[in-house]
Amino acid sequence: MMRLKRTMSCVLAVAMAAGLTACGGASSDKTESTAVKDTANDKTEAGAAQSDAPLEFTCRLRDGEYSPAEILLYQELEEKTSVKINWTTYADSAWQEKKSLLFASNQLPEAFFGQEILTNDDLLKYGPEGMLIPLESYITEENTPNLYKIFQDYPEYKSSITAPDGHIYSLMSFDDGYVTTTNLPLFINKDWLENVNMEVPATTDEFYEVLKAFKEQDANGNGDPNDEIPYSFSKDTNYASDLFGSFGMIDDTNMNNGKTHIAVKDGKVIYTAVGDEYKNAIKYFHKLYSEGLIDQEAFTQDSSVFKAKCKNENRTVGVLQGWRSTAWSTSNEDDSYIPVPPLTGPDGDRYWPELQNGVNGLGSFAITNVARDPKYIMRWVDYCYEPLFSIESSLALKVGLHLKEDGAGKYDYAEAPTTENRAKVVPGGYDRIYNVTKEAAALLKSAPSHMIEKQKLDTYYADYYYPEYYPRFMFTTEESDRLSTLATEINSFANEKYAAWMTGGGIEEEWDSYLKQMDTMGLPDLVEIYQVALDRYNTSK
Repeated sequence: MMRLKRTMSCVLAVAMAAGLTACGGASSDKTESTAVKDTANDKTEAGAAQSDAPLEFTCRLRDGEYSPAEILLYQELEEKTSVKINWTTYADSAWQEKKSLLFASNQLPEAFFGQEILTNDDLLKYGPEGMLIPLESYITEENTPNLYKIFQDYPEYKSSITAPDGHIYSLMSFDDGYVTTTNLPLFINKDWLENVNMEVPATTDEFYEVLKAFKEQDANGNGDPNDEIPYSFSKDTNYASDLFGSFGMIDDTNMNNGKTHIAVKDGKVIYTAVGDEYKNAIKYFHKLYSEGLIDQEAFTQDSSVFKAKCKNENRTVGVLQGWRSTAWSTSNEDDSYIPVPPLTGPDGDRYWPELQNGVNGLGSFAITNVARDPKYIMRWVDYCYEPLFSIESSLALKVGLHLKEDGAGKYDYAEAPTTENRAKVVPGGYDRIYNVTKEAAALLKSAPSHMIEKQKLDTYYADYYYPEYYPRFMFTTEESDRLSTLATEINSFANEKYAAWMTGGGIEEEWDSYLKQMDTMGLPDLVEIYQVALDRYNTSK
């Protein structure tokens, strides 16, 4: 493939085409590509980019996923825009360490790309320090028509990514299209239930009895009574914390940024990991673990190992959590697992965490101070917010494979999306900027099949969402600095005990000293900072 000379006018043509698409329906790939190439040699007021060398971007990947350089959608984007990108990728498990080294050594890429690649703390630290540059001056109707329109339609999104100093150091991921409200439903193997002659559990006591039967009665029916794993989870499922609602409190709803243990009850911030509800939940799950009803590798296995267990055709896992059926299905016809509604706990509690929609990633694209031409880069990334491209990248539906145009600017389904026909075709994890507006969703003649499944799963949980949660917004620099210091030590201590108590027990004996240690570490100050920030946010709404 011959790469056209990379000029800013070329990218401007794409932005203009994207703007026309946003206003008058999506154009076909052929028309769009021709529009870019026909204007490749035009000169704009801004002139050509400073260099024809490839842009240098960094992103992170989930285990087993592919670099953007290997993804067909990004390869086609390179052809359409004539913008070549050298992608440096890091495994998600190593990203925090690698990110710190990049900033500490000042060995920065020109841009960071992908869902939540940078945290709130990163933006507030490296933005004012000058390592990340302000983006707001580049967001104009002419330069970034798609982003400009999004901010016109959703001013709250712009507010959410605006730092206290008034600058925008990153672009956001968000969802206002086909939203789902349950992150990871709980699934149980229906064949195993039939084999042990039991029903879907409705209470925590029944859940225990079912898991015990799975372990003791050769639930998978293969003649080996010792190869069943009654219940498995991993870091990617927030461990077992989503089930803590059965004991009166949701432990954490902010898993994408690491466990914070911050929640809201009656308008007041609480730290869940020091509550009696939390202690009772830990005691319950320790009982399950000590009796071999929980996967003994649950706290050490990575996502690839967990996924392999869940999708094992010989079926060794009875209960698991996953985004939808793709977490466990081995074929389109596979219906081995069914959802389990929230369990009723010993005191009658029955809560489940609600997935936060709207802005779900404050730091999904940022430009560093080594970038050769930020305006040029912003014109490129604006294409990622174009309605049709956002459908392809965010919903993992490729035009020409999964989707076909109906001749009237709408798109219908051609081939059902599967794990196999999406691989190396569309992104599926952190290597994208997730964004779907109502306008983008309207390009599809009906909801995607996987979203129909997700919305159906929501019905099992919608009546049990915990009524309050801590919203996403940016703290002040002072708050962020103080939280970073306090939260690192406090959360590390809490999370260390979380795993230790679940696997080894001892929470009752150590509880009082644990609470004293939390106070010594500054927990009251941590909660106060969150409360002051929440009050300010609520006042400004």
